[in-house]
Amino acid sequence: MISSTRLDLTQHSVPEAGRTLLGAYDAAAPGDRVQARLDVLAPALHMWLIEAGARFDLHQDDADGVLLTLTRAQAPALTAAPGLHHIVSHKNGNLWTAERAARVARIDGATGEVMKVAAVAKKASHLAIDPDGKWLYLADFAGGELIIMDAETLTVAARLPAPGGAQLPVAAGPETVCLTGPGSGTLTIGRYINATWEHQIVSIGDTPHDSLSIDDGRHLFVACAGDGEVAKVRLDDGSIVGRIKTGAGAGHIAATPDGTRLFCANSFDGTLTAFSPDGVVFATVASGGWAHHPEVSHDGAHVYVANFLDDRVSVFDSETLGHVTDLETEAYPHEIAISPDGATLVLPGYSSDYARIYDAKTLRQRARVKVGAGSPHAAFTKTGERAYVTCAIDDHIAMVDIKTATVTDHLHLPSDSTTA
Repeated sequence: MISSTRLDLTQHSVPEAGRTLLGAYDAAAPGDRVQARLDVLAPALHMWLIEAGARFDLHQDDADGVLLTLTRAQAPALTAAPGLHHIVSHKNGNLWTAERAARVARIDGATGEVMKVAAVAKKASHLAIDPDGKWLYLADFAGGELIIMDAETLTVAARLPAPGGAQLPVAAGPETVCLTGPGSGTLTIGRYINATWEHQIVSIGDTPHDSLSIDDGRHLFVACAGDGEVAKVRLDDGSIVGRIKTGAGAGHIAATPDGTRLFCANSFDGTLTAFSPDGVVFATVASGGWAHHPEVSHDGAHVYVANFLDDRVSVFDSETLGHVTDLETEAYPHEIAISPDGATLVLPGYSSDYARIYDAKTLRQRARVKVGAGSPHAAFTKTGERAYVTCAIDDHIAMVDIKTATVTDHLHLPSDSTTA
């Protein structure tokens, strides 16, 4: 029998409403409903629910409020799962992973051996790696910090203030890193100058989410979900030099390899916008429910968009934005991972035990692989022979052999972690 929980969250702040709502969501059984009355669905709460994978219907409750109805999925809210969450790789053969908790780890991509583990954060979010492989950047959501580490030893080199719920660090060229704070509407910029990490905090817009650096780190483009626009920032001084209207809920950004066309997935209205670095909007097209995460194929021909609500990835021609096809995914496709040779796509599905493998040339599914519960992210070894898929609920990484489309091992972090 389906049960329902009712909450009155009027006159609650976004953090209060978000914590209460997702707490009730996690406590519910799959298929149960949680209803909440709010004064308004603020952009920050809207994006929080999207990132959490908490699907909802929105109705006008009365003249003074709205009613949200959430249906509990198989998995708890993604933001609550403390296990292994994000993973990034580098051409030097190493991979790095982080829990949504304290620890980060460095992995030898060739052997799958965990080389180093360090407990450095209060509640880690996402990682980025310096282009030269020297620095590892970590967003500490709960600590309000951008943590900068030596990528090999995981020794902490600096802790920079990053207000507003630090998330999604971006390596914006050698020894420059940027990080958004959706709760404070800010962008933190870290620069390594005279052997010291310095920081600048810039007021950037309403609910900033992802950012992307192009043209050798001269400019950064920041998607501001609440404003429905992308802010262009000159990185040497943090000046805002342009604003580009995209669509409601501007989320993540991608670019063609030559940097001449950028793409922003707009989560609130389910669209994809293509624009130039100088702010000319070429087109906006429908993609799907909660269109959120775009990636561009290595040859620049296709744009892939993960539609979180629809359990599919839409494929578009990057030049015309003509719709090419849709790729079926598991529930809540959180990321699109592309192999180094551009031949293979791995599509995790957080509210599932499986991931999908697609041939990037034919756009046909090769395999559906059981990796473990709660897979949000994936990364490839430098040869592309193996994919590492994080499973936040089962708290392991599935090592997937791409040729055979089989899981060859499960990687766990050791319990005797060091503290950097």
